[in-house]
Amino acid sequence: MNKNIRLLSILEQLSKRSTLCIKELALHFDVTVKSIQNDFKIFNEYFGEQLIKKGDCYRLLNQDSFSQIFKSNPQTIKRFLHLVSIVDSSFYKSFVHEYRDVLEELNFKTSPIYTDRK
Repeated sequence: MNKNIRLLSILEQLSKRSTLCIKELALHFDVTVKSIQNDFKIFNEYFGEQLIKKGDCYRLLNQDSFSQIFKSNPQTIKRFLHLVSIVDSSFYKSFVHEYRDVLEELNFKTSPIYTDRK
């Protein structure tokens, strides 16, 4: 599994589970603990105070944090979508297409920087 898919998988797990621990993730993805720590450094840039670290485990503030992050701070959705556009451009395009109404409601406009002009 490449890093991009691992990052998206960890994000998905963060949205569904209360706590994720670095050692367990390293075993699950068959990578080093350092690799997972680096992944969480990236997540920390995007989620900041919403991502809580206790020991070697991480969690979002509460079960609704993942969706609330986007509603409370428009910059967060821009950062998230930027991360997704870097990690997987086809997923980004389908996400923007599928959630166009929600993004418009949040006054989010896609940028040509993140889209493929083919």
